[in-house]
Amino acid sequence: MSMYVLKRNGRRESVHFDKITSRVSKLCYGLDAK
Repeated sequence: MSMYVLKRNGRRESVHFDKITSRVSKLCYGLDAK
């Protein structure tokens, strides 16, 4: 069973957890972990 992400344009794409982790890390840069 594969996991998919539904893109904004309605297209399905297989999940790439490295992309998700990278994006979240960039968004959290400089935030206090507490």
